[in-house]
Amino acid sequence: MTLRNVQRRPSLRQLSDTFPSRVPGTGSASVKGLDPAPLAPLRSEGDSGGIFAPRGLQSTRKSAVLVNGPRLFVSALVCAGCLPTTPAHAQQPDQFISTIEKMKTGIAPVTCARATAPNKNTGIHGTAFFIDTHGAFLTAGHVIKSIVGDKDSCETPTVLVRVHGTASESLDLYGLKFVASDCRVDENDDIARCKTVADPTRDGKIATKPVPLTIATDIQPDGTPVAFTGFSVNGLTPYTARANIAGYQFVDGSPKEPLQIQMLVLDKSAWPGSSGGPVYGVDGRVTGMLLQTASGLAFARHGARLNKFVSSP
Repeated sequence: MTLRNVQRRPSLRQLSDTFPSRVPGTGSASVKGLDPAPLAPLRSEGDSGGIFAPRGLQSTRKSAVLVNGPRLFVSALVCAGCLPTTPAHAQQPDQFISTIEKMKTGIAPVTCARATAPNKNTGIHGTAFFIDTHGAFLTAGHVIKSIVGDKDSCETPTVLVRVHGTASESLDLYGLKFVASDCRVDENDDIARCKTVADPTRDGKIATKPVPLTIATDIQPDGTPVAFTGFSVNGLTPYTARANIAGYQFVDGSPKEPLQIQMLVLDKSAWPGSSGGPVYGVDGRVTGMLLQTASGLAFARHGARLNKFVSSP
C-alpha cells in the first residue's frame, strides 16, 4: 500500500511550542509557525475516511493505526495543544487577601486628641486590637507608658475607628476615648489591656462596629506564613506585611512547665507605630502581638501569653 503526504510526525514538545496559550483580550488562540489554512484530510489510497489535522502537522496512516481508534488519537493529540492553559496558581484565590481586610475592622491606632488644638495633627503612639465588642483592647505596654508619661501633650488618649469599616475611599474616623492610667499593664511582658469609656455597641455614630479578634494559643511550626497589620507613626492608614515564623524564644518556667514561650520571631522587620499590632495566620486568629524589631526580624508576644494575661484578674 502506498501513502501520500508522508511527513515526519511532530513530537509532543513541538506541539506545545507551536500552540501557545490564548492571547489576552482575544477570543481565539494564537497559532505561531503554522499555515492558517483550513484543516486538510490525511488520506491513504483506498481510505474513504479522513483524519483531520492542520497542514504542516499531518501524519501517516502507518503511525495513525498504532492505537485502536486512530481518529480519536490524532485529533486528541492536536486539540490538547489547542486548548488554552491557565496557570494553576491563578485558579486558587489568595485567602490571605480577604483575611487581611477582615482584620482591619478589629484594629485601631492609639493617638492623643487635644481639646485645645483639635485640628492639629497628632502622631501615632502605637496600634491596638479589640478583644471584645464593648471596647476592650490590647496594645503594647510601652505604648501606654509613653502616653501616661506625656500628659502635657496628650490630653485625651483615643483609639480611632472607622465609621464605615474598611472603606478606603475616605478616612471617616471616630475617636473612642480611654483613660490610660486605668489600663492594666504587665511591664515584664510589655502587654497592656485597656477599655474605651464609651461602649462601641451603643454608639450610633459608628456604622460598622469594631470586630474583636480571636487569640490563638497553639504553637505553629517554623516557616508558617503569617501577616501583621499596624499603623505608622505618621499615618492613619493601616499597613500590612507578610512574613513567616522564623522561630521562638523560650525562658525557664515552672517545674510543671519547664519552658515557656517568651517571643514569637518573624523573618521580616516591622515599622515604628506598629507596636501592639496583631500577628495572625490565614485563618484570622492572632498568634502574637508586635513589640519590637531588630536586624531584619520582628518580635511578638506569643498568643498563649496574651491569652493568659487577658484571662487573669
